[in-house]
Amino acid sequence: MGIEGDGITTFHLGGGLVAAADSLFDFKRRYDPSNEPLTFHLGKVVHDPDQYRALAGTDFTEGYFPPWREPIPATDLKAA
Repeated sequence: MGIEGDGITTFHLGGGLVAAADSLFDFKRRYDPSNEPLTFHLGKVVHDPDQYRALAGTDFTEGYFPPWREPIPATDLKAA
């Protein structure tokens, strides 16, 4: 029993943290017998501008999207 029994041939776990060669990406690749990464794309469309503004605190959509995905500098992590 499992997704194969339902005719599902692909289960995409997404990418990693920041690059194709990071530890999260490597961990996820172990679940794919072919071990070949799939092509994927990230969308940058805001469907609810009011909710986005409330969560992000800005209308600005340049750079990291959404802004809370931006990596925290190591110096900030040490202060926490």
